Amino acid sequence: MRALLFTLALAACTDHAAPLDAPTPASTPDQAPRPLAVRRTAPPSPPRLVREHVHDFGLFPDGTLLVLDDDRTTSLFDPDTGATRPWRQPLQLTTLGWRIDEFGQRPEAVTISPDGRWVALTIAFTPRGERSSNYAFVVTRSDGSDPRCVGVTHYSPSVTFTVDSTRVVGNWPAACKPTPRGRIRFREPNAWRQRWFDVRDGARGDAALHDLFPEKDPRSDTALVWNIDNEHDGPDTIEFIDFVTGAELGRATLPGRFHRVLAWIQPDAAYVLHDRGTDDPSTTRSVVFADGRVIPDLAPRRTFYTHLPNGEVLFNEHAVPPNDSYHPEEVGRLHQARIDWQTLTVLDGIPRDDLAGRTRRMSYGPLGPLHYTWTPTPAGLLIHAHRDGRLELAGL
Repeated sequence: MRALLFTLALAACTDHAAPLDAPTPASTPDQAPRPLAVRRTAPPSPPRLVREHVHDFGLFPDGTLLVLDDDRTTSLFDPDTGATRPWRQPLQLTTLGWRIDEFGQRPEAVTISPDGRWVALTIAFTPRGERSSNYAFVVTRSDGSDPRCVGVTHYSPSVTFTVDSTRVVGNWPAACKPTPRGRIRFREPNAWRQRWFDVRDGARGDAALHDLFPEKDPRSDTALVWNIDNEHDGPDTIEFIDFVTGAELGRATLPGRFHRVLAWIQPDAAYVLHDRGTDDPSTTRSVVFADGRVIPDLAPRRTFYTHLPNGEVLFNEHAVPPNDSYHPEEVGRLHQARIDWQTLTVLDGIPRDDLAGRTRRMSYGPLGPLHYTWTPTPAGLLIHAHRDGRLELAGL
């Protein structure tokens, strides 16, 4: 029987934390994107500080942020004007029967549905008498009303919305209410099963894929899995799958072992790291398409940070060897440009020297730019520094 394995990647992570997390026009596999003429009379405005001590945030379609500060208070924030409004506090878990230690409950992550009508909060809490934290997933309407607990977990504290905003999908093996003795109540022993919750009517079910699937396109319902049925160092087969229904959307075969997704290009294509061949363990990078094409990237190492609304991409291209995953310093130059994904050719764009110094990785961060996340908004490009919580806004 074929086995499916999923790696633990970024993202995370929340929907804005993963690379390439904003909408972009997708080209068809047989039609390269047209060059974008750059006629700027002045460079984009450089970054300016708009808020400090931000732990996490979610983005509504109109550009408003739901901000979770370092003290775990929540508020609505306009990054363009700086205006702040209160937001209703989440469900108190004590009303569900939990006896919580003196630290109480602490919201850790915010996820907003694509249509902006729903908010999912990941809330950490430690039951009294226990040592480890649990995570409760609470879904509310956009104004914080109608809070409903979806489930509780020890593991993988993150959820995602389906692209139509009707379901929350995540890993919650335990019930929202504790046992009579205040302990976590597991529904079944399979803690890694993925589940869905319908925000409209409260219906529940198991996702078609039962394992973890962090290799998911943040802009669609496509997930990437790979075949590890072969017990030798042969090539891996990449499969594109609808992570809700389990339907296969396409597949391609790499020349060697698959390592991880570095960035999603479009719902039917991903930029991946893999071995060069069955007898060559050195790594290389390619764009893999669901129609079976594998396009090697022969340029110096590229790191893609995010898609921009006009079809451009923010990326850094430098000469660090592709297997040097732990290199902590920024090397090279940031660019904002249009890319032909069929040939991996940079078509047009401008350098973004004003963003220099904001792409360094955290120590031992092999999965990409973990120190900063990049989120395009109607007001510009939001840059969030995870170490100190600084939130900056730059022009596009």
